[in-house]
Amino acid sequence: MASGKRSDEQKTLLKKYPSVANISAGSLYLYDRRRDVRAGKLDAERKQKEKRFLAETRKANPGVKVTAASLAKLNPKAAAELEADRKTAIRLRSEKAAADLKTFAARAEEIRARIPNEGFLRALTEVPGKVPATFVFYRGDHQQPQQKVEPGELSVVNLHVPVKLPVNDKAVPTTGRRLAYARHLVSGRHPLVARVIVNRIWMHHFGRGLVSSPGDFGVLGERPTHPGLLDWLADEFVRSGWQIKRLHRLILDSWAFRQSSSRTLELDRIDPDNLLVGRMSIRRLESEALRDAILAISGSMNSGMFGQPVSVMEDAVGQIVLGKENLDGERKPTKTIDLEGEQFRRSLYVQVRRTRPLGVLETFDVPVMTPNCSKRPSSNVAPQSLMLMNSDFVIEYSERLASRVVTEAGPDRRSQVLRAWRLAYGVDPDPEVIGDLLSFVERQSEAFGKVATKNDKATPPQRALASLCQALLSANRFLYVD
Repeated sequence: MASGKRSDEQKTLLKKYPSVANISAGSLYLYDRRRDVRAGKLDAERKQKEKRFLAETRKANPGVKVTAASLAKLNPKAAAELEADRKTAIRLRSEKAAADLKTFAARAEEIRARIPNEGFLRALTEVPGKVPATFVFYRGDHQQPQQKVEPGELSVVNLHVPVKLPVNDKAVPTTGRRLAYARHLVSGRHPLVARVIVNRIWMHHFGRGLVSSPGDFGVLGERPTHPGLLDWLADEFVRSGWQIKRLHRLILDSWAFRQSSSRTLELDRIDPDNLLVGRMSIRRLESEALRDAILAISGSMNSGMFGQPVSVMEDAVGQIVLGKENLDGERKPTKTIDLEGEQFRRSLYVQVRRTRPLGVLETFDVPVMTPNCSKRPSSNVAPQSLMLMNSDFVIEYSERLASRVVTEAGPDRRSQVLRAWRLAYGVDPDPEVIGDLLSFVERQSEAFGKVATKNDKATPPQRALASLCQALLSANRFLYVD
């Protein structure tokens, strides 16, 4: 309770017991220990009292055998005092604040679990009948409004297609400003909207946009490498009724997209950065696509759609993993909560928290959303290889892939390596590669046979196949789109 709302009695108690103000969920066990100590002292004092009362009662009743059982008849007052001390000690030991807190927390969690989820849609609305004023803010500070301005578009993009926004459209309940501007943006006459959308879709397919600064089409942005193509695609996009699926098909059917990524000396001399798209650029899988691909080929993916995000948490060593937090009074992880298959959902459904990026995604350049990400980075650094070699995630799903291979291919070793290669790469390996794979599995099986691993239920051949699966998942052929 705030200090200003405390009663005089509460203030007096706080002065008498100042440590009460510092009680927290994590420190309750300390107060339980104090209660145990007090109960122990009461027991010791009660024994001393009992000896004293027995001695006094024997002195007052000479010739009478006085025991603890007969004290109640011979000295009722003393017996009542001893019984009160005994009950007080029992009460102090039975009332555990930390245990009570866990009980109430469990009850609260049970009640919360029964509350139905209520969906919300964030929307910017206007109050009917009220026309909001718009100001120019001094140095961008919203607390320092300057001159009042009428609704309109940025003048730098309003030169060729001027737009007149209503101050207050009487035909609609609100001012109608945003509706009028939205219609202007999709009218097909705006110089940027269609070009920006087309450029971003092109970037997703080729790894680089026709304008390589997708978030900046202004003077400070990059010039388009193919301005005529950008204009033509934007015009086709608008003419098709803004059909994104048709635009995808148009790009994917093009000669530019169907090119090989093979490099030649002539192309490297003319266009070393491949800005003119003389060949297809090699692109690494995005972090989410990489995780999803591993889930898919291991046979673990949960393809369910919609619903709540898969939560993330910090494990015992500080790594961010999938899971629901279950902390004790000292804020330490306790019993793991079963996610019931939700951990196998696509990365699209993984909760995004700026302070808790999922470890397996962060290593492969998950986009940084502070405040937004207009262009994803793509790096090639040592931690990526180290994660593929040592990550619990990769090791677990390599074992899952090995189990799937054994189930689908049977006990034949050759069939197993063929199935593993097909699942990972979608094609059959060359004959000489099959020999190398079989030799690798044989050597690994022999090596694992010489090393006894405690509590390992997998046999050496199973561990060797899992090792092969991990090598396939770690190879450039799996990581890159060639």
